[in-house]
Amino acid sequence: MKNSSNIIIDTGFIYALYYKKDLNHQKAKEAAIKYNNLEWLTTCFVFHEAFWLLHEIDPIQIFQAERAGIFRLVHFERSQLLGIEKIVEKYADRQIDLADASLIYLAEQLGHGNILSTDINDFTVYRWNRTNSFQILL
Repeated sequence: MKNSSNIIIDTGFIYALYYKKDLNHQKAKEAAIKYNNLEWLTTCFVFHEAFWLLHEIDPIQIFQAERAGIFRLVHFERSQLLGIEKIVEKYADRQIDLADASLIYLAEQLGHGNILSTDINDFTVYRWNRTNSFQILL
């Protein structure tokens, strides 16, 4: 892992962490312990997606986690949405969703692709700053 004080978290990681029946729940718990010394960052698009996926379980727990400082939501200015739009266009053939595109953009802003994600199929293909691979830490 590149030296960094923060890590990007994806919807799949959030879901696996909070949904005990998820196949990746144990791995997510172990990663949460291993990387608890880092600041966890995600985007409002991921937050929305995680809320929707957890709606039948208990979506309120992700609001509580954010308020408790377990992770921090990164917000984008209107001008930054153009960068996310370009990523959506680049990966149109993969039918990229807004949450994933926002995480690619976030990686570009942070200068690293350290990510907690269960989405191996996509994040092994996605590149930040055109050529840099994500380092999936789950």
